[in-house]
Amino acid sequence: MKELEKLKNIVKDLRGKEGCPWDKEQTFISLKPHVIEEAYELVDALDKQNFGLLKEELGDVLLHVVMISEMASEIGEFSLADVAAHVSEKMIRRHPHVFGDIKVDSVDDVWKNWDMIKSTEKDEGILESIPNQLPALKRAEKLQKKSAKSGFDWESIQGPLEKLKEELSEFSDAVSTGQIAEKKIDEFGDVLFSIVNVGRYLNIDCEAALQFSNDKFQSRFNMMEKLANEDSVSLKKLDLKKWEDYWNDAKERSRILDTRSAGGIVINKKFGKVVMVSQRGNSWSLPKGHLEGNESDMEAAVREIQEETGLKNISFVERLGEYTRYKIGKDGRDDKSERKTLVFFLFETEELHLCPEDEKNPVASWMYPKDVPNKLTHSSDAIFFANNIDKIQNALTT
Repeated sequence: MKELEKLKNIVKDLRGKEGCPWDKEQTFISLKPHVIEEAYELVDALDKQNFGLLKEELGDVLLHVVMISEMASEIGEFSLADVAAHVSEKMIRRHPHVFGDIKVDSVDDVWKNWDMIKSTEKDEGILESIPNQLPALKRAEKLQKKSAKSGFDWESIQGPLEKLKEELSEFSDAVSTGQIAEKKIDEFGDVLFSIVNVGRYLNIDCEAALQFSNDKFQSRFNMMEKLANEDSVSLKKLDLKKWEDYWNDAKERSRILDTRSAGGIVINKKFGKVVMVSQRGNSWSLPKGHLEGNESDMEAAVREIQEETGLKNISFVERLGEYTRYKIGKDGRDDKSERKTLVFFLFETEELHLCPEDEKNPVASWMYPKDVPNKLTHSSDAIFFANNIDKIQNALTT
């Protein structure tokens, strides 16, 4: 903790009488955009799995924690030690199965205890804990997930799809009848909220989906600029027909290769574990692979599981969902020339023996669900698994 004390003293000096003019003039409000920026940079470092960069970004976030705590200490509100004490007490209080005598059988039990304990700490409604300052897509997703968790949800995907059609119709009416701007904004917001709800129901990360479309548009527009420059043409002087010609050409040349893969999370109730595979010993993934010929998603998933793990008898439990990510390049970064859609199913088996390692077969191993997210090579895979861990734990215990 000596280094943390050193950082505290550095911040105190920066804010002191002989300190830095910029640091001295900062307030709780002025630091808000910097805190948000550092949080996004930290998430970017996590995605890249660049540990040098991750250490740097964690340091930047820690600096802001120390800075804000010092500012609060200056006006007699609380100190960094108070912050650490508060979160320590909260973690102990909300984990009675670790620090007390409460027994739990699954992650679902942990969440039930967490929510119950949290409800006794704060007298607030179900949705009041969701920050208003979250990005709009993420806030909509959290509002919908929390309300669905309380029982306010559709019985099938047809519900949110029909609601989306209804909202699109109402927005179209608002536009075609020339209603005031506020009404158009209201109806357009309802459309966006309904789209997020469809994504939420299908287990699609709306933020990631929109980022894929952003990347696709930017790639095509950049290609269009390049083609126009090669023809010594200014894009600003093109008529609509020429714009369209260049756009279609760019679309063809910058086309992202879209592939589809299917895989499975296989559980063994006796072991209480799931199967993981690796071809390099320390780079783990879930069994999955490309569809071949006219295979269905399910057929491809079963084939890949059998080939990669040696398991022969597996039983279908449920479809977990699908998500999209870029292929991992040789440098470990996203290769944005190829985009993968992955669909996963949950299976169960009573078999314990996995295929031995050889030149053709990857390593296959049983792992506890709680250990899987930290082992998965691609962050998108880890996020998908973490989002479904309750279903996996429930399947293991029922």
